[in-house]
Amino acid sequence: MPITVDWYNAEKTALLYIYDGRWTWNEFDDAVAQGNALMQSVPYMVHVVLDLQAISVSLTDVISVKNREHITNLTSPKQGKLILHKINPALQFVASTVQRIAPVWVASRNMVFTNNREEIEDALASEEVF
Repeated sequence: MPITVDWYNAEKTALLYIYDGRWTWNEFDDAVAQGNALMQSVPYMVHVVLDLQAISVSLTDVISVKNREHITNLTSPKQGKLILHKINPALQFVASTVQRIAPVWVASRNMVFTNNREEIEDALASEEVF
């Protein structure tokens, strides 16, 4: 499966989405639904780590007008920080595009960019709003 979802840690304070290769919007929707179900199984906010180091995606598909709803309507009210791990330069472009087309969503997501596990742990441990 190109997107897998599971708990990042035993405390169940963060979810880990691993993107591996190309994916479809249906697979994306399934992963989001699975993550939201996991979030609903606990009574507190849950952070989200997106491991993007092996992702393969068409930039035109991600930023198309048709798919803007996927970008802006994919979070649960129980979601805390959004940690983007090992984002490549092309996806950095996508992230900056998302910041332009959905600034309110981005501001409310507390996005953090990380390059190693220590940075992920620091972001999860920090009470600071990013």
